[in-house]
This record gives sequence, C-alpha cells and structure tokens, in this order.
Amino acid sequence: MLRAGRRVFVNLRKAMGYLFAVHVPIVGLSLLPLLGGPVLLRPIHVVLLELIIDPACSLVFEAEPAAADLMRVPPRPADAALFDVVAVTRALGVGAMGLAVVVAVQLVCRAASMSEESLRLAGLATVVDGNLAMLRWYRGRRRAGRAANRAFDAIVLGTAALAVLLLLSAPLRRAFGLPAELEGIAAAWLAALAAPAGFAAAWRLLRAAPRLNP
Repeated sequence: MLRAGRRVFVNLRKAMGYLFAVHVPIVGLSLLPLLGGPVLLRPIHVVLLELIIDPACSLVFEAEPAAADLMRVPPRPADAALFDVVAVTRALGVGAMGLAVVVAVQLVCRAASMSEESLRLAGLATVVDGNLAMLRWYRGRRRAGRAANRAFDAIVLGTAALAVLLLLSAPLRRAFGLPAELEGIAAAWLAALAAPAGFAAAWRLLRAAPRLNP
C-alpha cells in the first residue's frame, strides 16, 4: 500500500510537470500572430495536440511503473506540496527550451522563404515531436527490467500513423491547412513527424528480443 501511494504521488508530479511544460510552446506559437506572424495553429491543430496531451496525463503517467528504488527513497515531509515552486520553475524551463526550438525552426524556414502552409507544417511537426520528447523526459530514465508502458507506445505509434495519413492524403492535408502539394522540404517535415514510429518499433523489437531468443 505504501509503495502504491508513493508511485501515485511521483506520477502525479510527473503528469503536472509535463502539463505545464508542454503548453509553453503551444502558447508561444499561438501568440505569434500578435507579433505580425502568420496564424500557424488553428483550432483543429489545438484539438489534435490535446488528443495527445490528455491521454498522456490520464493514461501514460497512470500506467507508469514504479522505480525499482522507490522504497529506498527517504519519506517526504508531511507538508510537502504536490507541485511546488521548484517544480513549476523546472517545468517552465523545459517548456521554454521547447519553445526555443520551435522559434529556431520557424526562423530557418522563413529564411528559406517557405509558404505559410509549409511554415504551419513545420511548426506543427516541431510542437508534436517536442511534445513526445517532453513526455519521454518526464517519464524518467529507462532502467533494465522495468515494465513497458504500452500507453506511451500507443500514443507514439498513433501520432506517427496520423503523420503517415497526412503524407498520403492531400484532402486531409488541406483540412489541416497544410501544403496540398508536398515538395522536398514539406515532405521532409511530415517524415520528421512520422519518425517516432521507427523509434517506437525498434524499441519494441529490442525489448522483445530476449523473450524471442531462448
């Protein structure tokens, strides 16, 4: 019972930190029009992002197994806050790094004279991949023998599957306000969005290898 309570407390902290951090790049990209830039995030994109964020908070961290050394950690003070100033500052710092990457990508794409639709695609791909990176970071360092988190794998593969659909379907791209015709760099950004699929598949195969070989 004590172990379960500690696991719940730790995972709630992780979920709240991720929730704070992941919205910093989204808010930053949404405020870009106020600085004279194009509208890069439409309502449909925000809905798409929330379809990643909400299951991450409610399923991924709920399913996150306890660390092997959880019971060797000294008890926390009785008055310890679930999410204190230090945790908020850390989360905002992680989110600020994600926003810096988004801004850097936009500057590079603008220098390449990309269209508004291609800028939107680059922004969306950067935010989504940054979202998955933050989710992986908040889960913590992987340890040998630790149980798999199938909810995390499902989110990564689902995100990559949507990217593949966008890569193959021009009408779907138009519905998302993305380039109808994929040329060079636009296709590369969709490939970057789909890249986590390869990572997840390889990771699953590596984990399964010891069980497949007697």
